[in-house]
Amino acid sequence: MPDKHNLLPRFSTREDVFDYLDGHSVKTADGLAQRHLTGGVVKTVMLETVPGSAQMPPLSRVLSLNEMEVDWIDDEVGFVSAPQLGTRPFGIVELMATRHLAVYTLLKSDVAARVLNPLVRTNPWVDRLWLSAPMFERLWERVEATSHPNRYTRLKFDHEAFFEVSDDDPDLGSDVDSDLDEGELDEAPDDRRASSFTLVDRVSTIREKLPVLQDAYRPLESLVQLRIPAAGRGGHDFYFDGRVTNRSDSFYDHRSNVRDVVDLYRRTTEASENALWLESSIEPHVAFRGAALTIRFSERLADQTFERWLDSTFTRHGRFRLSGRVFRTGPTRAQIAAIDRHLWQTLQMEVSATGITALVPAGTCGNTVHRLITNIQRFLDPAVQAWLGSASYDEVVGASFRGAA
Repeated sequence: MPDKHNLLPRFSTREDVFDYLDGHSVKTADGLAQRHLTGGVVKTVMLETVPGSAQMPPLSRVLSLNEMEVDWIDDEVGFVSAPQLGTRPFGIVELMATRHLAVYTLLKSDVAARVLNPLVRTNPWVDRLWLSAPMFERLWERVEATSHPNRYTRLKFDHEAFFEVSDDDPDLGSDVDSDLDEGELDEAPDDRRASSFTLVDRVSTIREKLPVLQDAYRPLESLVQLRIPAAGRGGHDFYFDGRVTNRSDSFYDHRSNVRDVVDLYRRTTEASENALWLESSIEPHVAFRGAALTIRFSERLADQTFERWLDSTFTRHGRFRLSGRVFRTGPTRAQIAAIDRHLWQTLQMEVSATGITALVPAGTCGNTVHRLITNIQRFLDPAVQAWLGSASYDEVVGASFRGAA
């Protein structure tokens, strides 16, 4: 059970709620400065629902599928509670634009994960925001451009060759089928390649050293966490799976950064959908629009690695959140009639030891692209490259973040 102080009292206005969380932010900053915490740390989980052109049930009904209840304060902000935690709210939900929402909570990380992870695993209407390495690279460029050179920041890189195991290693079993939370890679078996590297330094120092480090060591392409310096003390830790931890002295600054990243993410997602969605028309003549998603590994996957990844991804309920029927067309090649378990959309995929080609029908959430690329970089190839038709994924992300998509 969570500490009772990590559950929320009820307020009648969003201003009162946000002021309460802002008070915890000040305590957090003071505690960090004194090397201890005097209050709960505000954590945020950013979530995706459906494309703007799609319809979904009211959010209250969506969350009720996971036995969560929403008590709305106004049209956009409400308390969210879960029966396993009692009657007091464990968080605040805020609707953002038409397809995203954020959940703010003071729960400890492990308790928050037990409550919110099943929502993503089992609810077809909800997915995480998947911040790929190219997105983090663009966010890092913004930090370089807007932060004082002497401000401290934090970058973390993670890559585990999860499917590359020795011949006598037992089957991957359920480990690969669960949502891996922060820190689990530290417990990887010794006979599996894994790299985890955290860089904490001044913005100017990282700007100078990071390109050299990435050129020298390929796993440092897999950027999975970035601290965006706050307007005041501390900063905001953004993670690859849509989690954000407020380590600043202002909840309002935290919320502003969350909304900013969500907006940048929305632009990239919509640009991906505009480029990829496969559609046809018959007026005034038969015509098709759309393009293929092409993913290329920087190195050919070993045969055993390919087999284990194929089995885990499409025949189990793994982190890639894809299922499908596999039709083998060669030793390391297959056609997949795939289903994305977010919105249950179908995809046609060809996978091989050198890469993936996918056709994305209209209506498929662009979040599928980000999830696929993010998890490939973490578990298969940290230097993976992708194209949306003829445009590279890096270019699409860059244009979207510049507002020119």
